[in-house]
Formats: sequence, structure tokens, C-alpha cells
Amino acid sequence: MGKGVLTERQLIVELLDLYKSLPCLWDPIHSQYNNKESREAAYELLREKYRELYEDASIDVVKKKIEHMRATYRREYRKVVASLVAGGKKHVPSLWYYDHLTFLNNVNKFPLRPLVTSTLQSDAMDDEDRTSSEDEEPSKKKTKLTSIYLEDFTDDVQTDTASIHSDQRARRESEAFGRTVGLQLGELRQVQRYLAEKLISDVIYLARMEHLTGETTVGTEN
Repeated sequence: MGKGVLTERQLIVELLDLYKSLPCLWDPIHSQYNNKESREAAYELLREKYRELYEDASIDVVKKKIEHMRATYRREYRKVVASLVAGGKKHVPSLWYYDHLTFLNNVNKFPLRPLVTSTLQSDAMDDEDRTSSEDEEPSKKKTKLTSIYLEDFTDDVQTDTASIHSDQRARRESEAFGRTVGLQLGELRQVQRYLAEKLISDVIYLARMEHLTGETTVGTEN
């Protein structure tokens, strides 16, 4: 560990605060959002922060950590909104870092749904005030709107879950391949193993920099 006094929770708070200060990673209308170099530099800053506790962390690990926290936050946020739309008790988020990601509400698509729903529900209540003979109509409209919202909410949760499962599957495949390579390296003589490890590290570095192509090869000089 780089800093023995730094806890996991403190690290996450500092990581999310740093992430908030890098809008090129989360704000689609930011001028550098589609700038590859700016985004890579921003992720490098996040990696350096994460490595204060996990020295061997890669950029890929940091990306997956951020994506997982965002997906978890979205689910909690939608539970809050769904509880308000349903008219029941407001859902209280149990996610401890929830407040550190609320800045995403202003740039993501999910705040628009409750806004539209609330407007339509308000119209329904106006109809109730104007026409006393249609007392049941506003309630029906509210139920219908809530149903629409919850169906959309369920679709989003399923999408988030599928994304997480995809990440987990990719991680398992990578770990399985890593174990296979590790066993093969263990069968080599020491010098050959050192050389092979260096070549593997070089290839991974090129891949992280997105310099690999279908024509990339590893050759030897005669």
C-alpha cells in the first residue's frame, strides 16, 4: 500500500471528487468529451489516485470501478424517483457514496423522465379541480403514468445488470487466460521466462495505448 492511513472509503470519496472535476469523462456536452487524448489523460489521473491504495491498479480496473459505481448509483436514483411517482414513502438511498454522484443528474438522461411524469400528473390534478364529476380520472392517469415509468425503470435496470454481467464474464475469461499463461511460463527455464514476461508486458502496454493492429507481430532476429 502506498498510504497505510488511507482507507477504502476515503479513497472512493477522493476518487469520485476527482472524477467530478474531470467533466470530459461524464459530461456529453463538454468540449473535450470526445477528445481521446483528454480522456486518456483524465483516466491516468484517476489511476494515480487509485494507486495510492492499490499500487498495481490499471486504467481498465479504474474504468470498471467507476462504471460499476455509476450503475449502482443509477439504480438507487431511480428507486428514489419511482417512490415519488408512486406517491408512497420516499426511498432513502442506502448507498453510502450516493451524495458524491448526484452531479450526474444534470447530464444524464434519467432526470428527464420524472420531470415529464410530474408535469403530466400536475395536469391530471388540474382536471380534478375543474371537473368534480371525474374524481377517479386523475387517479387512473397517475396509475398509468407510474406504470409507464416503472416499466422504463425495469428496462434500465435490466440493461445495467446485463452490462455488469458482461464485465464479469470478460473478467473471468481474462483471469482464465492469465492462469493458463502463468502455467505455461512456469514450464520455462528462468531466462526464457524473464524474456517471455517482458514481451507479454510490452504487448499489453501497446494494447493499452491502442497501438496493436491485426498486422502486429512479435518476431526474432536471426
